[in-house]
Amino acid sequence: MKISRVKFILLFIFTFALSSLVDFSVIFYFNSGTNYIIATILNFAISLCFGIMVSEKKSWPPVFTGLCASDFILPGNIICYFVFKRTGDIFSSVIVQVFIQTVFLAFLIRFVSKYYKENEEDMAGWGSICLIPPLFYFSITFFSVWPMNIIDHPEALPGVVCIFILMAVTFTCGVIFYTRKGIKQKNDMNLVFLAEYSDRLRSESAKVNEMSSKIEEMNNATLTITSEILDLLEQKKYDDIKTIITAITTDSRILAKERLCSNNSMNSILVEAEEYAKRAGIGIDFNLNVPERLGTMEFDYAVVVERMLNYAMKYFRTLFIRKFTVSMYSSGGWLNAEMRARIREYDDISDGEQGTPENEMLKKKMHADIKNIFDVPEVNAFVKKYEVQRSIQIKMGVLGLEFNVRIN
Repeated sequence: MKISRVKFILLFIFTFALSSLVDFSVIFYFNSGTNYIIATILNFAISLCFGIMVSEKKSWPPVFTGLCASDFILPGNIICYFVFKRTGDIFSSVIVQVFIQTVFLAFLIRFVSKYYKENEEDMAGWGSICLIPPLFYFSITFFSVWPMNIIDHPEALPGVVCIFILMAVTFTCGVIFYTRKGIKQKNDMNLVFLAEYSDRLRSESAKVNEMSSKIEEMNNATLTITSEILDLLEQKKYDDIKTIITAITTDSRILAKERLCSNNSMNSILVEAEEYAKRAGIGIDFNLNVPERLGTMEFDYAVVVERMLNYAMKYFRTLFIRKFTVSMYSSGGWLNAEMRARIREYDDISDGEQGTPENEMLKKKMHADIKNIFDVPEVNAFVKKYEVQRSIQIKMGVLGLEFNVRIN
């Protein structure tokens, strides 16, 4: 919830009173089928507004929650009404109603709650499934209350029971299936990240072995070189000594591992990206201040950056861009990554400014192409797992991509 517990209780009481007033008016003053349908729609609207007002997130899940709550209290309501009509005892009717609704609530908490919460972070598809609870509600209403009353026509009871069972099965199985599908997708993406991690380890291992071999060769040659230098010193052949020292210095530089940043995972990714860019005829200017440790997200983030760099370089080649800048730095609990490239042929292109029709079409196409860089499985999986901000900007012919992730 986004509000305090006290405010929640007060708003709950107000909502309950308002919906009760609607019911009271229909039952005692405007008792007709049409008015009942109108009252039902009003109560739907009231419960939806309550869910949206108290929910921290302005999205479809709280709407769906409110709609389903309206459905799952129907069995208790109808049986309460049935018992009251038969016995005339309001107290026992309400006791039965509370018992049945408690059983339904316990069932949902025991068997559905954990799957339901798992799905709340995934926004895809919630809007369309919000149509299902009202359709169930009105189907049951038309069978049991209006235009046919189940008290006067008990032969409709089997149909109502079947609809209740269908509603419970659809909701429960749908939520569980949707969750398991999401878990499978997460596991698949974890396998992708694991495969990338294995490739990275193999690459790093090969480099380490190569360096170790060179170091071993140099160690074996050290004694020979040392004795040779001593002999040359005694003979005062300083030019020969200078030549030997120059060769040793060159070999040492080759052995020194290139460092672009202090974070090992990111350094490995960026070094390979730089090599790939050189082969592609593209220059990269780095402006890096990456923390030495990024916690549990470190390798996932490195894989995502690698993917984005590779896709971006392929796209830049289509625009004949020969140089771009990569900046990475931490700020206020966020790790910010930016890629910027100047498109000299289109210096007058900027977002938010009206240009020629040709430039407007080009801006739209560039935005669509860059979104494709963001819309790849690895990036989407990372976005679902962590808090991420993404943006695309074009200003004065400079194309900018930003990918920021919260690290604290």
